Amino acid sequence: MITVTVQNHSHFAAFTLPCSENEMEKKLEELDRWDETNFTLFVDKVSEPEELSVLQDRFIDLDEVNYLAKRMDSFDRNEKKQFFAAASHCGFMQVKDLINLTFNLSCFTLVQDLSSMESVGRLHQLTLSGGLGEEDMEPSVFAKIGRELLESGRGKVTEYGILFVNEEIPFDEVYDGQVFPEYYYENCLCEVMMDYREKTEYAYLPCEEQAIEKALRRLGSADFSCDSVRLLNCNIRNDVCKIIFQKILEDEGVFVLNELAETVSHFHTEEQWNKLAAVAELADVSDSISLIRLAGHLDSFAFIPEVQDQEDLARHWIEEHEEYEISPELEDYFLYEQFGEQIENDTVGMFLPEGGYVYLEEGQSMEEILKLAVEVMKEKLS
Repeated sequence: MITVTVQNHSHFAAFTLPCSENEMEKKLEELDRWDETNFTLFVDKVSEPEELSVLQDRFIDLDEVNYLAKRMDSFDRNEKKQFFAAASHCGFMQVKDLINLTFNLSCFTLVQDLSSMESVGRLHQLTLSGGLGEEDMEPSVFAKIGRELLESGRGKVTEYGILFVNEEIPFDEVYDGQVFPEYYYENCLCEVMMDYREKTEYAYLPCEEQAIEKALRRLGSADFSCDSVRLLNCNIRNDVCKIIFQKILEDEGVFVLNELAETVSHFHTEEQWNKLAAVAELADVSDSISLIRLAGHLDSFAFIPEVQDQEDLARHWIEEHEEYEISPELEDYFLYEQFGEQIENDTVGMFLPEGGYVYLEEGQSMEEILKLAVEVMKEKLS
């Protein structure tokens, strides 16, 4: 968590970061200042953590500091000490450098406990390799690594412990000062990668619209357009829906897809996604507006995934409806296929090529459900 008080003329506002776009907007209103393209403000005070007091009495980009706060929010106590020790040793005063440091902690080993050479060696190996291969090492090997590290003379005493710079690991500039590197701070339905003039930004849907606007501005896209967009790391649990989402992204854009993602954000099971795919096929639609309407009215439909044909449908229908109970003596004579055909004719439904039967519940109207979608589409075309 980072807490700073920023100033605009005679107005002050305290920001606790990380925060949402809406929270940041409300705080900016307290400053009697609003410029949706510039979030650079003067820092009057850094309340927390005190190690970032280097940002005080300077101008900062709030979005940069918010991203830094998200990165630091994932640190455990030891990683925070490692981060602050390295930042102090390197003399980092720019937010850009601090962000890059969060991606390069393996360049620094911070030893806080000298009671065991084995623990020192284990810590150093963990820092260098992220723990890979540790299971094959004997305690004596770790002790040797720890002893060699402490006897190297490379240690720098800090208030957090002894800091070693691992010069064999290059310090990578992951953040170029313009576009934010890919980073999951919260769970999302899907990630959108946006490319523009050889730069890449990411949106994590569903999200606040301002987050997408800011990402596109960082790319330098004045009209919010992209050279290419594609879905990454989808938690959409149906292949047909994934294809539809990608098509909507390409045809209608990331803002429209974000609206759809918000509508289906409560989907947590594969069954819900399979039902949406089936209902979309029944309605024969793949545009965002129609899908939003259908997703909001899924309870108006029934989907029977285990049904393959009219006979299956008839047997399922009889099992689910007591009024159709058949005497065991008559089962061999009952025309299941004909009954299934009748059910299909009586319901607004269809058998899906990949299996399953989907239909509209009695008393519901597909036209009414999609009415708003049709009206919006007409407005778009006019």
